Amino acid sequence: MRINRLDLMAFGRFTEKSLDLSDGDLGLHIIYGDNEAGKSTSLRALIAWLFGIDVRTKDNFLHSNPKLRIGGELQLLNGKKIEFIRRKGNKDTLLEYGSHAPFDESRFTRFLPAGIDESLFIKLWGIDHGRLIAGGQELLEQSGDLGQALFSAAFGTANLRKILSEMQNSAVDIFKPRGSKALLNKAISDYKDAQKRMRDATLPVSDWKALKKELSKINADISGVEQEINEKNRQKSRLERINRVKGALAERRNDLSKIEELGTVLLLPQDFADQHKTARETLQQALDTKERLEVKLAALNQESGALSIRDDLLKNESAILKLYKDLGAVEKTNADRPRQDGKRRLLRNDAQTLLKGIRPDMDIDQADQLRPLLNNKKWISGLVRKNSVLIQKKENLRATLRDLEDEQKSLKSKLEDIPQSGIDLPQLKASIASARKAGDIEQRRDDSKAQVLEKNAAWEDEFFSKT
Repeated sequence: MRINRLDLMAFGRFTEKSLDLSDGDLGLHIIYGDNEAGKSTSLRALIAWLFGIDVRTKDNFLHSNPKLRIGGELQLLNGKKIEFIRRKGNKDTLLEYGSHAPFDESRFTRFLPAGIDESLFIKLWGIDHGRLIAGGQELLEQSGDLGQALFSAAFGTANLRKILSEMQNSAVDIFKPRGSKALLNKAISDYKDAQKRMRDATLPVSDWKALKKELSKINADISGVEQEINEKNRQKSRLERINRVKGALAERRNDLSKIEELGTVLLLPQDFADQHKTARETLQQALDTKERLEVKLAALNQESGALSIRDDLLKNESAILKLYKDLGAVEKTNADRPRQDGKRRLLRNDAQTLLKGIRPDMDIDQADQLRPLLNNKKWISGLVRKNSVLIQKKENLRATLRDLEDEQKSLKSKLEDIPQSGIDLPQLKASIASARKAGDIEQRRDDSKAQVLEKNAAWEDEFFSKT
């Protein structure tokens, strides 16, 4: 099999890149390039083209998995050629060139050498830098298929006679036609001994059937004996239970006879003892409380008997109670007075601050003069809104004035840059006419200033006339 061409249609960093390997008679090509140029990617693409793109491929960073494509051409020694494309997927991954129809995989497998799979192909022809390092390590450790492949490639046939001699010696150690200690001779002897032991342990069919019948009968007898034993054990357990409760049953019959003699009795609850104890404790507490209250009552009766109450005080009971309540309110007010005084001072200071913001010339004691304005809240709110509008208009007029001044400065600058001689009179006239159409700039500026001053004066007159 010979690879004539490898097409990196969409794989790794490559897009529509083709490697032509058809030149030369020996089929040996050297591909070289800088680091990260794509040499290892090309090797992975070749393996993926022949045996399928890996499910977890890392060459999909530029082209997504469904768009990965690798193509190429193979040729046999008899000159027969095939072309196909490999895509990433689980089924029908081989495609025809041009039509992209499914490609019969049996046509491709006939081009591969017998027994070649992906693993063997990589070991023989797909050793990259990483695998070469791993094979060298396996070679040093005398392990691994890759190390053996590298060892065989380097070993050659120089020591073929020595190898054949070693193989002959190994064969003698394994088997000797007339020996008994060789491995294979010993194994044959053991096999014959095993066959003899097997013959000795073998019974005739008739003997075996008789023994089997006797065994079945013995098993049946054993089953019958086991059933009888189980039945006897159940009877024994029943009798033991009856024996254990025999005394309790007699005592129960005695108790039932005593209950019948007592007749009908009141059934107490199970927690009657606890309830009785709680009731006695509650009764004792009530008696103690009663005794204390009786002593207190006697003392109060004695105290009330010693009191001398005036009739005029009893007649004025309601007035005295009212005075007592009023006294409590007065005391509460006096206790709360410092807090109220502090609150009043804070409110007075806040009012003084607000008054300074609107009338700096007026003291808080003169604030009563502003009370008529409280009836004109709607009018004041309107003035506030008008003030905001006038301020906005004033800012707009100032911006317009600044633009006009800038325009005036620009025109003066352009006028100064005009040379004194060689003036084009028609152009000058046209410029003058254009300036006249725009109007007198200085006059427009003065008019804007006058409008601003007039509106400010009107606003101030209107505000102060209302206050």
